[in-house]
Amino acid sequence: MLAFIIVYGIWTAFSAILLCNPPDHFWNPKIKGHCMNELRLWFTNAGLNIATDFALLILPMPIIYKLRLPQKQKIILGCIMSLGFL
Repeated sequence: MLAFIIVYGIWTAFSAILLCNPPDHFWNPKIKGHCMNELRLWFTNAGLNIATDFALLILPMPIIYKLRLPQKQKIILGCIMSLGFL
């Protein structure tokens, strides 16, 4: 999961920088060049971001379930871990 998030982060950074060819075309449309479909790229990045957030929310839950703690503490611990989703 860590490798996927690292690759995704690198992809997001490079896609933002290289959205247009040349990159200056993004700020100055008078410069000759072309851009990728911004909306499609943003929705793709948003979808992957939501998927990784959800995966990171679910990933520790089986480990919490296996802990030797009272049920109330497991629920509280799960709720605390879930606060990162906000």
